[in-house]
Amino acid sequence: MDDLIKALTVPFVAGLVVQRVVEILDTYTTAKIANSNLKKFVIGVVSLILGWLLARYGHIQIFSALKWQMDASLDVFASGIFISGGSASLSAISVACVVVVAPIWIVAHYLTRWRRSRKLSAADERSWRPT
Repeated sequence: MDDLIKALTVPFVAGLVVQRVVEILDTYTTAKIANSNLKKFVIGVVSLILGWLLARYGHIQIFSALKWQMDASLDVFASGIFISGGSASLSAISVACVVVVAPIWIVAHYLTRWRRSRKLSAADERSWRPT
């Protein structure tokens, strides 16, 4: 789990940087571009380009950090797309952890505690006599 956190920390921070730049550019594009669909497209392209630039020149390769064998160029390409998502990437993974991982961990934790409490100690086994 620590490797996963280390591998995704830098891309998340880079995504937050991209998100902040896009928020700043959003006010400018709102004033200059009247068509909302065109504005969304321009902002999306800017976000994607920023993500790719950060991945390429920041040497951010998510898959290699996760020990997944992949061509370096493809890793940079995919990492740039991940980074361009901003905090949405973080939100999606957070939701998945809360909805899937946390319940499984909680059930496994309390199941283990319940099993431990059911075990008889050696003294309990000796003192027990069937009737």
